[in-house]
Amino acid sequence: MHILASCNQGIVCCHRRCGGRHRYFVAKPATKQWKSLPDPEIRHHRRITHAIKVLSSCPLHYKIVRLSSRLGCGQSGITRCEIFDSKVWRWKEVQGLQLYPGENIRRNVPAVCDGYCIFWVTTDDNAVAFDETRESFDYFPLPQPVRRNEAYTFMQLKEYQRKCGLVCLAKDACDLELWLIEGRDSLSRKWVKKMVVNLKGLGEIKLDNRCSLGFYNAEIIHIKSCEKFIFYKLQDFSFSYVELPRGLCCADEVFEFRSDLEPMNLRMRIE
Repeated sequence: MHILASCNQGIVCCHRRCGGRHRYFVAKPATKQWKSLPDPEIRHHRRITHAIKVLSSCPLHYKIVRLSSRLGCGQSGITRCEIFDSKVWRWKEVQGLQLYPGENIRRNVPAVCDGYCIFWVTTDDNAVAFDETRESFDYFPLPQPVRRNEAYTFMQLKEYQRKCGLVCLAKDACDLELWLIEGRDSLSRKWVKKMVVNLKGLGEIKLDNRCSLGFYNAEIIHIKSCEKFIFYKLQDFSFSYVELPRGLCCADEVFEFRSDLEPMNLRMRIE
């Protein structure tokens, strides 16, 4: 069983291969609840990334977005988009995403939700926003100082205080930059540098794109390095950590979510 996407309401989307079938599930790990989903159109398509977004909690209503590319098609830059809606309990295909030839969504990097939009980063240092209300894509560059700047060896989208942010770190630097997206539409959207975090307390621990970083709260960030999971305090630059088992070395193995212990109906009929 592999986790594909998570959200802050404690719900995760999972995938498991059963014989020749690819089965999808939705689950709430804190209550050990799960529900099998209908299969999306997987034949001849390779998955790129997924996202799950809760639209309402009572009754529970969520959507899962699946981006994929067609195997052996030769249509570089064309990404297929399918949406699962728990309200109608089925997948549907919507207008896909057209990128420049040679550019793709970065594979297996968790998406970030902000308002009605879901965000990803491309291999050419652009951001993609999917508006789930209009079921359409928007496309805009990362902050100019870091975009296509080889000095920055670490860049990831992360949620900060319910906003989509970009964390980035220059090679051999101790200062981690946090940029936030301001504005809700393509005309007003812009990047604003929110803060610079000093990471000198980490010592010899280095960050690269195999690591994952997130904001636990306003005072603590969590970092998954190749061998450790670290809680770093911003006030005094101290940290604590736990050792990770062998094999857990990639950023796509970290899925953040917050959850309560209340059971919920994962397939509630909504009138």
